[in-house]
Amino acid sequence: MNQIEGLLMLIALPLSLLLSGYWLASQLTGSPPLERLAFALPCGLAVLLAGVAAVNFFHPLSGVWAYACLVPALLTFLLPRSRTGLSRDLVTMARTAPRPVLVAAALFFGLLLWPVLLAPSSIFYDGTSNHDSFFWIAGAEHLKRHTYMEMPVISATQPLTNQASALIGWNPAWGRMGTEGLLALASGVIGLSPLKLYLYATASLAIVWFATVYLALRTFVAETPARLTGIVLVCLQPIYVFFYGNANLANLLGALTGSATILAVERAARVGAESRVEFTAWATLAALSLHGLLCSYPEMGPFVLLPCGLLWLRPWVARGPKLFWRTGVLLAVVLLAGFALNPATTIRGVRGFLASFFIARIDTNWANLFAPLDWSEYIPALFTLSVSGSKELEWWFGVPLSGLILVVFGLVIRRSRDRFGLCACLTGSLVLLVYTLVNNFSYGWQKTVQFSGIYFALVFPVAAIDALWGLRSAAAAYRRLITAALAALVIFLGFATVMNFRDIYKWSNRKVISADWFDLRDLSRTTLHQAPVLIEAASFRMAFFHGMWAAYFLTDSHIYFGGRGEESGGYLRSGIINEQNQPIPAPAAVLVGSKWAGAFDANSPRLLTGREYVLLGKSNRVFKLSGVTPLNGVPDYANAAVSLELLPHSPSRLLLELAPRAKAGWPAGEWKLTRRAEGAADFSASVSGPSPWRLMIPLEAGRRNLVDITLAGHDGPPAEFSFVVRELRIEDGP
Repeated sequence: MNQIEGLLMLIALPLSLLLSGYWLASQLTGSPPLERLAFALPCGLAVLLAGVAAVNFFHPLSGVWAYACLVPALLTFLLPRSRTGLSRDLVTMARTAPRPVLVAAALFFGLLLWPVLLAPSSIFYDGTSNHDSFFWIAGAEHLKRHTYMEMPVISATQPLTNQASALIGWNPAWGRMGTEGLLALASGVIGLSPLKLYLYATASLAIVWFATVYLALRTFVAETPARLTGIVLVCLQPIYVFFYGNANLANLLGALTGSATILAVERAARVGAESRVEFTAWATLAALSLHGLLCSYPEMGPFVLLPCGLLWLRPWVARGPKLFWRTGVLLAVVLLAGFALNPATTIRGVRGFLASFFIARIDTNWANLFAPLDWSEYIPALFTLSVSGSKELEWWFGVPLSGLILVVFGLVIRRSRDRFGLCACLTGSLVLLVYTLVNNFSYGWQKTVQFSGIYFALVFPVAAIDALWGLRSAAAAYRRLITAALAALVIFLGFATVMNFRDIYKWSNRKVISADWFDLRDLSRTTLHQAPVLIEAASFRMAFFHGMWAAYFLTDSHIYFGGRGEESGGYLRSGIINEQNQPIPAPAAVLVGSKWAGAFDANSPRLLTGREYVLLGKSNRVFKLSGVTPLNGVPDYANAAVSLELLPHSPSRLLLELAPRAKAGWPAGEWKLTRRAEGAADFSASVSGPSPWRLMIPLEAGRRNLVDITLAGHDGPPAEFSFVVRELRIEDGP
């Protein structure tokens, strides 16, 4: 996929959401154009999720059934009010939109997608050490061909969709399929692999994020935000950048639909049933978004229903039952209709929530994102989800910054048009935070923010900057203080956002899939169809990542995994065949990392060469490797005792060149070289003299060669000595 195709997709996906939701947004005749357009985006998302859940219950998301999910978009063209209103609102927005905001938005998307813009051959990458994107993409592949009621065929040698079983049936482990369904829908309509769509599809949801934050801003904070607020809204979004980089697409959909449910309940209660058209629009959005939440991330259900309940109860007290009973009853009925909209979604969501809650209580399978932080850095991290940025603060800057954030948070609440409503929106996260503190639930720190991601982004940075900007007209003595606080927050927010971008750039160079992997898929469907292929996951530096994704491209072959390493197969590892545990057939081809192929398989015949991989006709098998680091991929360093067990495919020799790692160098040294192979004479030699040392060991073909390389004449553990591996290669023997 090139940049032009990606740009078109970045426009097409939000446009489809806009069309799917504007038919309802057009009913808000008393709202300004920008609010109607903002309403249409989360509404369109909820409508598409409802369509996906309904259609995929009966049919796979491909062909005509994928297009059936887009039928609601036709309403925008068929209804006269929405047809004329959409074009009028778009023209108005184009004429009135501040140019700095548009420039800021373009900058944001440019930074978000910079790795693929810089390297067009890269079609996919992970932005952190998390690998969850595999779940969504593999699940989408299943839903393109099956319903979410059809269990995948569990296969140890064709395991790609094994994990999809977690989202299948009436009692699934996860209880959700919205993320996988949306990717499958986009893939079915556009005609591209979900893998190729993933980065742009996730990036396009930033527009829905901006729209939902804007709606929440007008609902709870200020009807007319300042122009600077618009720039902050579309540019300083470290929480969204974390969602994107950390592959939390399911949680992102849950945050969008859950937040839309909350603000829709408030707006429906505010306008009242007397304003029949507006009430119907907002109440319908609440019902659709509630279904979308259950469909995409039911774990958030109680943390969304709590704010909804508080906002629903408030008018009973403030206005009295006489004035509110009709609106209250109708709104309750509409929310119940959201549960009844698709009974399968609700039943699966409830069961999925109970399963997730049980797993969360164990708290043994979750990473503690906040583990590297000092106590003084928790508050900045909570409001930005920029752990890499917050851990640089240290206590001397973390303490005053935390104090400033809390003061500004209080200021935002005080200046908001709806203080109770804004506080109510955050009660779900408050409950989760209390649970996290009481039960020492390490995963809860991250989820406290992500469950209310829209409202954290609303408070900080959007409402915080808006409040401080509005105070600039204070007395001169306070103006300098406010300007300093504003500058400090903008600098920190910019820093936090940039640090989250930096994490994405760092990992995108390591965990990357290039377009030439699809050549491997083509070969799997032709020459290697149903043939055994060995995946040497440990030959890749990112063994977990590339070993797992290899299964995505070898779907028509029978795959087996090499025994070396503990990460073979990634998330699939519990259901694959590893030669460490059971015998495997002679492979028709062997998949290794590209750098590994230039080292241990420099003399092996190539079938296919890609940027990150090489497919070999036969390989020099390495069964054991110790005394080097890292153990995955080609080693960079060696200690004073290196051991290998390898099986060469032809007469060859191992070439290893070492140099001292310490800058002071090494005056001289002697290396002892031994090689043992059953049925062949032992080899031993020594190499001495000044560094660098060039070591050559002959290898016996077709036999397991046990090679030991040790530094002689030096006491102490071998790990105390460190040498740079300047060259490592197996080449044909003389």
